Amino acid sequence: IADLTIGKGPFKDTYKSDVIYNKKEDSIFVKNIKGPLNHLSNNWIFTEKKKGFTEISFNIDFEIKNKFLNSLMIVSFQFGLEKIADAFQKRAEELFRNSKN
Repeated sequence: IADLTIGKGPFKDTYKSDVIYNKKEDSIFVKNIKGPLNHLSNNWIFTEKKKGFTEISFNIDFEIKNKFLNSLMIVSFQFGLEKIADAFQKRAEELFRNSKN
């Protein structure tokens, strides 16, 4: 279970999602539980490549209940996606560092 805050300034809200990691398939599936979204589902698929690199495929489908925030998110989707990806990478690096200790 994870929380993510979206928006900026007074126009922000937090949604709660169910995050399932499938170790066998190297994938993550996320579905919203509650919050400002009418619906959300996204998949992360990790594919090992040569020389220790990993390719990440990311698919997302969502709609925000608040029409203003939905319009804002559509306009700034790339920025929002980069923020989500940055947060994911930071958390993955923290977990990887902690697993080596």
